[in-house]
Amino acid sequence: MAANDWRWKRTFYKHNTDDSAFLGIKSSDADKWGNDDKSNRTPYYFADETISHLPDCNSKTLRAGSDTAIASTCSKAAKNNAGDDSSDGNGSGATFDMTINDSNTVTALTINSGGSGYGVEDRILIPHTTTFNGGALGNGSDNANFGYVDFAVKSVDGSGAITAIKRKWSNDDKTVLLQVLHGHGKALCASAFPLTTFSDTDDADTKLGLDGAVYVWGECSAVSKALVDSGKGLEITMTFANEAAQTTFKNRVDAGAHPTGVYAENDTFDH
Repeated sequence: MAANDWRWKRTFYKHNTDDSAFLGIKSSDADKWGNDDKSNRTPYYFADETISHLPDCNSKTLRAGSDTAIASTCSKAAKNNAGDDSSDGNGSGATFDMTINDSNTVTALTINSGGSGYGVEDRILIPHTTTFNGGALGNGSDNANFGYVDFAVKSVDGSGAITAIKRKWSNDDKTVLLQVLHGHGKALCASAFPLTTFSDTDDADTKLGLDGAVYVWGECSAVSKALVDSGKGLEITMTFANEAAQTTFKNRVDAGAHPTGVYAENDTFDH
């Protein structure tokens, strides 16, 4: 670096927001709860943690098997939702038929009885303590302490009986949750959205997808890249010929937006 160069170093990470990674949902369509539109996939199960009821499927299992007429509860405020856009949450009486495979995945979930008094977007929870296939839904001494099968009401009839259900998490929902969790730190966010591991700097460039109209590398006198954090971070050092060039570049970056799931941290400056 020349004596008068200005340098800005920052590290980029990408949280995996794909359905195959989000909260343990399986990558194969056959393993997913139903086979409808992927945009509304939702976690089949989550742990109710002590901080902000954050979702976490790590080391949690569900009892395998099938059962019918399983009772549920109705919640206005979803326990793993970043916001509350549901209705009154006064519905009752809905029961469901459910099948869970040996891979800890709900493979079928259908309405047995629609109950009454429900509204579209009500959150439906089947708690871990529910009796399922001869035992507790939450399978195992530690695993039984937390969690729900969690979904939402898609449509109701005139009496408020549920006529269709859906996965609760749309892509927009996931984006909001990602933003909220990231405010609590990268590690906590990664409990719901795993960090992507890059194979090399070219792979990181491709997966990060930084906007070339924002990160105009040609304005730098030099750019160097290196993987850090066991391949989960891409550290980029941007060198500028003078302070004005660095300020112009940084102002444009600050005003821009990163692709979904991409965050930057550890900014350092030297001259």
